[in-house]
Amino acid sequence: MTMHNIKLKDLVAKHPEVTTFLNARNIDYCCGGETLIFDAIKEKGYEVEPFIRDMKKALADSLKQDEVLDKDTLTMASNDLINYIQKRHHVLEKDLLVTIEPLLYKIMNVHYEHHGEELKQVHHLFMTLKRDLEEHLLEEEKHVFPRLKAQITVSEDGTLSWMEALMADHVTTGELLHQMKKITHDFALPEDACPTYIKTYGLLNNLVNDIFLHVYTENSILFPRYLPK
Repeated sequence: MTMHNIKLKDLVAKHPEVTTFLNARNIDYCCGGETLIFDAIKEKGYEVEPFIRDMKKALADSLKQDEVLDKDTLTMASNDLINYIQKRHHVLEKDLLVTIEPLLYKIMNVHYEHHGEELKQVHHLFMTLKRDLEEHLLEEEKHVFPRLKAQITVSEDGTLSWMEALMADHVTTGELLHQMKKITHDFALPEDACPTYIKTYGLLNNLVNDIFLHVYTENSILFPRYLPK
């Protein structure tokens, strides 16, 4: 496979399985989808040739995980894609937010002496994310998605403004996720991590990766179908 210097969003569209590789290396293909792959690699401090070599190997290994984009989203009818986003991402993310909150408080309480500073920061970021994401999902479900399904012109009824606000939310959410990954060193576990600690960081990692895919699907596939050219 020859790797050209293409936009990240186009790379993901051609090779959805690459998302797992990019997530692990903090390459932002969701809000940063317009960035060229070589520029993104250099920005993160990687050397281009070794990075591309490792990425090709990962693609050859055909990574198949839940954090991989569903290829069908690229060709789904818009209403079907909206239903998919709600069933695939909204339901999962709401469940994860509810599940993680008490677990995160529990490990912060139990492990405060040795890991309090990290866990306090993670807790603060998570609670901010939970508040913002819950409101964001409702905005999509109650205002924007029904209008898109009804094929209301985006210039009518404030739909365009709502959609642009959602995309601005995506940028803010992306910053929160990257902060969380940085503080936890990509959810690395301490040696004294208990089973609850392990479970909580695993669920946080799942949440972060799902949101990345959620944002990519809306920013690069769904919303461009409605935005003015």
